[in-house]
Amino acid sequence: MRFMTAPPDTYYEMLQGRLPDHGEPEAELKSRCILLDGSSEGGERRLLLQIFSATLMGPVFFEF
Repeated sequence: MRFMTAPPDTYYEMLQGRLPDHGEPEAELKSRCILLDGSSEGGERRLLLQIFSATLMGPVFFEF
């Protein structure tokens, strides 16, 4: 299965600003095209790691 291409470098460069102290290895996230979302407010990390397939049929893709 093919996966989407990585987002621009700025996505990973801005992670620390969006999710301070997220604790995930940014270089590994980038090399695997994994997106990171969530919250780290109040010292409690609630993270969502996402990876998407390349589009298969028109706008259809799968999220893992």
